[in-house]
Amino acid sequence: MKFDLSNTTILHLGGWKKLHAQATDKITFNRTMTNVFGVKTENIIDCYGFTEQLGVIYLDGEDGIKRTSAVSEIIVRDPSTLLPCKDGEEGLLEFLTPLPLSYPGNAILTDDVGRVISRDQGSDGRQGVAFEILGRRKKAEIRGCGDILSENMNAIEKRL
Repeated sequence: MKFDLSNTTILHLGGWKKLHAQATDKITFNRTMTNVFGVKTENIIDCYGFTEQLGVIYLDGEDGIKRTSAVSEIIVRDPSTLLPCKDGEEGLLEFLTPLPLSYPGNAILTDDVGRVISRDQGSDGRQGVAFEILGRRKKAEIRGCGDILSENMNAIEKRL
């Protein structure tokens, strides 16, 4: 099937932790979306973020690279020592933002592995630290908002 949604933007995010075995790389995903929906590759935007930081999200720019915003920062940490890595080195991603005031959500250390690509302005004019997400830490517990909600709903249904 093919659709003509050429004047559309596809925004996709999260919910893939339990579907890791069915994952595809970004190039294949974008090519498929272009072939099926007729959407230009630059109109396929991947989002990364988590509820704990009050909706601070990291979007692909025109160059396909994610950058921190004016209200966030990223630290890549060595998984063994948790010390900051040098730019370009792989490690666990930690995200910082001053936005959460009612709980300690200002610093979130994730099980996601990535690296800082650049601290320079992007070719598309965007500011912020450019970073890349390379995947999840091996043997990381599969936990996400949807997973926790699903577990809680199942527990409630069993009690009823």
